[in-house]
Amino acid sequence: MLEDADELQERIESSENEELQETQQQMEETREDLQKTNEALRNNDASQALAAGNRAEENLKELQDDVRRQAANQFAETVQGLKNDATELEERQQQIVQELNEEAKESSAGLRDENENEVDLKDQLTQQQEQLGELLDQMEQTVIDAEEAEPLLAQKLYDSYRRAKQERAEERLEVTEQLLDRNLTPQARELADQSVEDLSNLKQEIDEAAEAVLGSEIDA
Repeated sequence: MLEDADELQERIESSENEELQETQQQMEETREDLQKTNEALRNNDASQALAAGNRAEENLKELQDDVRRQAANQFAETVQGLKNDATELEERQQQIVQELNEEAKESSAGLRDENENEVDLKDQLTQQQEQLGELLDQMEQTVIDAEEAEPLLAQKLYDSYRRAKQERAEERLEVTEQLLDRNLTPQARELADQSVEDLSNLKQEIDEAAEAVLGSEIDA
């Protein structure tokens, strides 16, 4: 039990969560009860040892539950932010594809000036690259932060992060922008459509990670 208390003490002290730090006094009281238990055992005072040990066990279990709950609340906020960012990326990419489709129609009908809207689309694609990079960085940091407190969440987010890297989701957006810059709109449109699938898969995997690990703590 003392080993469990030491481990919990270390988690509380290393946490930046204010709620967890507020449990410090209760943790100290629990450690005092554990020390009283040891002293009573050394003095062969079985009744006092039993009473102090029971108090310490109850307090330690309550503290462990509080730490888990507060950690879940902390990651609920973080994962909700990841979900929101992934949703925005997917929706913006769908809008880019729609604009590319409209541009192709206008071009074939001779209704569009050659460079009209292309600068704006390239700017949007640059922004998509930057924000996807930021999202993946946030996922990587969450994996590190959640590794001990929420290992299943960390594993699921890591799998999603690794898949996005392996499928070169960021590079696909960059190449799409380069194709537009060379006036290769049909090829750019095809890649942009593939990026919608990349971002849709990423969003779905973040949703599944949140639901599987944190359940009702995350708003849909």
